[in-house]
Parts: sequence; C-alpha cells; structure tokens
Amino acid sequence: GGDQVQHEGNAYKARYWTQNNNPAQAGQWGEWESLGACDGTGPVDPPQNEIPTVTLTAPSASASITAGEVVNLAADAADTDGTISKVEFFVDGALVGQSTSAPFTASWTATEGVHEFSTKSYDDAGAVSTASSVTLTIASAQPGNEAPTVEVALSATSIELGGTVTLTANAADADGSVAKVDFYVAGALAGTATAAPYTLDVTPSKAGALAVYAKATDNAGASTDSAIATLTVNGGAVASNCRPDGLYQTTGVDVPYWSIYDEEGREKMGADHPRRVIGYFTSWRAGDDPQSTYLVKDIPWEQLTHINYAFVSIGSDGKVNVGDVNDPNNAATG
Repeated sequence: GGDQVQHEGNAYKARYWTQNNNPAQAGQWGEWESLGACDGTGPVDPPQNEIPTVTLTAPSASASITAGEVVNLAADAADTDGTISKVEFFVDGALVGQSTSAPFTASWTATEGVHEFSTKSYDDAGAVSTASSVTLTIASAQPGNEAPTVEVALSATSIELGGTVTLTANAADADGSVAKVDFYVAGALAGTATAAPYTLDVTPSKAGALAVYAKATDNAGASTDSAIATLTVNGGAVASNCRPDGLYQTTGVDVPYWSIYDEEGREKMGADHPRRVIGYFTSWRAGDDPQSTYLVKDIPWEQLTHINYAFVSIGSDGKVNVGDVNDPNNAATG
C-alpha cells in the first residue's frame, strides 16, 4: 500500500496491496484512493536508457585460422540515446582486449581447438549490450611451416563517402610463397590479390572509422593478419548537402543521395556525357519568310540529350507544306 499511480489523467494512491484492479472503478472504500486530476506539474520520470547494440564483425563464421596466427577481433557498436563507452572482446569467456573508440578492435594469438569469440558493448549510462558471438575451430599449424608476414598500407587515411582508396599489402613467406592476400574493410572481405604487387582499390559503402587489415595465406595454408589500420570515411555532410529538399526521410533508412546528386543538388551525369543545357525553340517558320531559316537540320544535336520540338512550314497558298517527308534532303524534316 501507499504506492501512487497515474491512470487516464488522474492520480491514485493504493490503500493496501492490490493487483489487477482498475483504479477508476474503485469505490469510496476500495483499493485505490483518488488524488484528483494530474496537473502535469509533478515529477517526471527520466526516460529509460536504451541498451546499446554490438555486432562481432571479425572473425567471421567462415574464417579459416591456424594455431599461432594473430587474429584480429572487430565489432560494430551503437547507442541510440547516448554514446559507446567501451567494447570488450572475449575468447571462451576470458577478456582478451577492449576498445574505447571506433573502430572497435583487439587481437588474439590463436591456439588449437574450438573457441568461442564474443563481444559486449557498454554505453555512457552503464548499460550493457547482449553479447554477439561466433564459434570457430582453430586448426593445428603444419609442422615446420612458417606463417607468412604481412603489412597493410592505405593510399589515404581519410576520404569522402563515394571516394576510392588503394590498399597495398607487403607480404612475404620465408619458407615458401604467398598464395593470396585478402583485404578486409569493416569486417567484410573487400577483395583478394593473388600476385604481387598485392593491391586493391576500395570504395567504402558506409561512413565512419573503418578497420582495415590484410590476411596473407602461404602455399601450405598458414595465414597471418596484418595490424589494423584505420580508414576514416567522411559521409554525413555530403549526404546532407545533396539531399533534395522536401523528400520524406524514413526512420532508420539511409538513402545514398550522394550517389545520384552532387553537393549542389544537381543530378550526376555519366562519365561518357558531360552536363548539357537543353533549349526550346518556340518560334514558327513560314515558308515565304526569308528571315526564318531555323530548321530541323540546324539543331545542334551533338549538344543535346533530349528535345521537344514542333515545326510548321506555310506555303505561298497559306497551307501547311512540309514537302516530301520521305526525301532525305527535305530541309523541313531534316
């Protein structure tokens, strides 16, 4: 008893313990005592803190890892009503690393066996996300085979959304050869190079601080991950500046207006045809008027993409006269 509640704009106080009784239907001596209408000036409960989210992006469920390999751990984390304070990474429930800013990454040296990789995120109010995890079987290293070495470099560490960056890997194998180099961006395989120079051009599809690394695999199947490099993709301002005014924005849907419109709100043209100005000729030509000589053949077709036109030729008899429409030399029809 004694608890106060609000129901349909009125305040009530419980006279004693009660459950599933409508306060509005309580009598004079019923379970609830009416305190009158709510005036809106009482204390307001603070909004409930939303729990952050996290997704383990590396290693993936299809990753092939051998014992002794340095494994990159990466995650995407977000908080709708605050900020992410940290992301923790676990292997078999044991903390192996944490990160306090994007891109959220850590590393772990693989050991043979079945292992569970998981991650949790924490927001600025102390709420903890549901764990995101993946289970992998780590193969034993081939006896006598040395794993390859690999480093990754970026042609630029900061680009605009829609821009391209070149990834270059320096890979070598002391006791064999490098079979391939896989490039990963934001936890996803972006491409593979099978011969030196190991390079890949990448156009990121999302903005933010993205984790980039290379995985080298040798001819015996051993592999090594490079250290993680950070690529900053600036995309918010571009998408905002070129978004046409008046379009409805669906909550939670990010439409890539930047791929269609430029910063001035103009539709982008293809690389094979420059922007052109389309004109309209609104005058009439009479056949007996020597001053009106603008005909279909005079239109600069090479400068136009589309045109709407109407021409009429008036003969000396006052009637419309376009001549022989099947004559290719007829100036009236072009």
